[in-house]
Amino acid sequence: MALRFRKRLTLTISVLIFLVVVAMWAAVAWIFISDLHERHENAGNSLISGSEGSAPIDTAQQEADMQRLFNRLGVVMAVGLVMVVVGVLVSLWLSRGLSKPIVQLSEGARQLGAGNLNYRLYWKRKDEFQELAQSFNIMAISLQEYMHELKQETSQRERLESEVRIAAEVQETLLPEHPPEVDGLELAGYSRPSRDVGGDFYDYFEVEPDVVCIVLGDATGKGLSAALLSSQCASILRTLANSLHDPAELLTRTNREFFNRVGPTHRFVTLFAMIIDVKRGVAKYASAGHPPPILINAHGGESRWLTNEPGYPLLFFKDSTSTEKEIAFQPGDKLVLYSDGLTDARDGAGAFFGEDRIVSCVESAAGKPPQALLKALRKNVQAHMGGREPTDDLTMVAMGYRLENEDEATTK
Repeated sequence: MALRFRKRLTLTISVLIFLVVVAMWAAVAWIFISDLHERHENAGNSLISGSEGSAPIDTAQQEADMQRLFNRLGVVMAVGLVMVVVGVLVSLWLSRGLSKPIVQLSEGARQLGAGNLNYRLYWKRKDEFQELAQSFNIMAISLQEYMHELKQETSQRERLESEVRIAAEVQETLLPEHPPEVDGLELAGYSRPSRDVGGDFYDYFEVEPDVVCIVLGDATGKGLSAALLSSQCASILRTLANSLHDPAELLTRTNREFFNRVGPTHRFVTLFAMIIDVKRGVAKYASAGHPPPILINAHGGESRWLTNEPGYPLLFFKDSTSTEKEIAFQPGDKLVLYSDGLTDARDGAGAFFGEDRIVSCVESAAGKPPQALLKALRKNVQAHMGGREPTDDLTMVAMGYRLENEDEATTK
C-alpha cells in the first residue's frame, strides 16, 4: 500500500509540474507566434500599399528574424524539458520524504501484530509525523504494559483455577463414599455445586450399632467462601455427633463451637439433623432454619412434611437453641432431604421447581429404592431447567426404611 501511495504521489506531483511547464511553453509559443504573425502582416501591408519612394522589404532580414524566433522557441522548449526532468526528480524526492514515514509506520504495525512490542519509531523531524511517531510509541508501551498485566492476571487465574480444582476434589472427598451398611435402612445421597465448589454438604454415618445420623446443610453464598464455611461446619458436627445422640443438642453445640471459631458474620448455615434408631424404627430430628424433609409411605402413597420449629440458622446467635421431634417409621417409608437449590431451580421463564413438583415426583417414585428415587428426582429437575446450569447448589438425601425380613416377604 505504501508503494502504491508513493507512485500516486510521484505521478501527481509530476503531472502538476508538467502542466505548469506546458502552460509556460504555450504562453511563450503564443507570444512568439503572435509576434511573428504581426511582423508578417506588417510586411504584407507594406507590399500592398507601398508608395513610391518606400524602402524595399529586406527578405534576408525577415528570414533572420524568423530564425531567431525559432531559436528562442527551441531554447524555451529545452529549458522546459529540463524543468520537467528536474520536476520529476523533485517529485520523487518529495514523495519519498512523505511516504517514508508511512512505510515505517506500516512496518511498525506489522511488528506489533507479530508480537514485537519492543518496536519503536525514531524520527528526527518536527512535523505531524513526529507526533504520529510519539503516539505510536505510547501505544506500543501501553500494549506492552497491558500484556504484562494480562500475563500476570492469567497466571494468577490459572493458579486460582488450580486451587479451586484441588478444593473441589477435597470437598468431594469430604462427602461419604458409601452409606453405612445397617440392616433395615437404605441411604443414598447426591450433591452438585453450581460452581466448581459449593456450600451444600450432606453426611450419614453410624454413631453406634444400629443408630445412624443423617445431616444436610446449606451455607449461604456460592464458591470458595461457602465451601470453606460448610466444610468447617461439617467437620465440627461430625466430631460432636460421635458423643451426642440428641439432634437438638447436637445443633446447639455445633452452633456454639462454630460461632467461637468463625465469630459474628453476615453468613450463616442452615442444617437438618436426624438420628435414627433402626431397630426400634424411631427417629429424632431437629432443624436450624433448613427446609423440612418430606416423608412418603410406599404402600399407602401418602406424603407429609416433617414440620418442626426450624430455629435459627447456625451463626445467627451464639446461644441459639433448636427443638426436636420424634417420628416412628413404618416399613416402606421413604424420606427425602434436600437443599433449597432444588425448590429454587428455574426454567426458562423463571418459574421455580417448587415443593409441589417435589411431592409429585417423589410420590410417583415412592416404590423405588433411594438411589433410583434420587435419580428420578434429578431427572425431573434437569427437565424443568431445560438443560441450563443450576443457579444454586443441588443436594439431596433419600432414606428408605424396611424390616429385616421385608425382602423375603416381598419375594414370597
